[in-house]
Amino acid sequence: MARDPDRFELKYWVPEELVPRLVEYAAPYLMLDPHGVKGADRQQWNTSLYLETRGLDLFRAHVDSYADRYKLRVRAYGDPPSGLAFFEMKRKLDNRCVKTRAAVPLKEVKPLIEGMYTELPAILSPLDRRHLEAFLYAMTVTQAAPYVLVRAYRESYCSRDHLEDVRMTLDRRIGFQPVCVPDLCGAPDAWSPINGERQHGRRGPQVLVELKFPGVAPYWMRKVIDHLELERVAYSKYVSSVRAMLEQPGLDLSMWDAAGARYS
Repeated sequence: MARDPDRFELKYWVPEELVPRLVEYAAPYLMLDPHGVKGADRQQWNTSLYLETRGLDLFRAHVDSYADRYKLRVRAYGDPPSGLAFFEMKRKLDNRCVKTRAAVPLKEVKPLIEGMYTELPAILSPLDRRHLEAFLYAMTVTQAAPYVLVRAYRESYCSRDHLEDVRMTLDRRIGFQPVCVPDLCGAPDAWSPINGERQHGRRGPQVLVELKFPGVAPYWMRKVIDHLELERVAYSKYVSSVRAMLEQPGLDLSMWDAAGARYS
């Protein structure tokens, strides 16, 4: 399943009280993503398991602003996660984002990451199979292993016009926890919040808004950014999680030694 082959992403921290105005402004152009509407509040949890190398090379490539860098993650939806899991390689080329993903049953995540499978899942299309093979190849040659879980409570919107490919996501209750096994559930009481306060410096609830589009941003999007005086930020939930881990003495090294011993 191919997603977002070549697109741009703009990120903003938006005060919660300003979000209804943003949604109202975008309403003529966007609608709730039918795949993301869960429950009365129209949101659902998404959880990502990020893999990392022993030297934190993927993290450092982002921090050092490499022109060509990527992340390896496995994403699932729900609380607890259920159904399909998506093996995603998210590559950043200058300002462009190129993402490939392959969907597999959630139960297949552990054997695939641990290398305990005898064949790839039968449900894969030829394109999904190539994407999964590329993910597993990158994981193998870099010796990347499970490092951290990141989750958010997401409200998702997509284009009303089927000829466009514009998306808007609103992330709340963002949190992380270190891991050393290929599990997407984590411990219920182990989530640490990362709300971007260091970056935006504001009091009160903030929502991480991402605007995603191929090519050139539509005119209405540029207008709403100017109208609401949104200030673009460079923010990565993964990088923020790793930084928070590194600031806790002993936590990062102890978890990563365990992962390294397991997968070396």
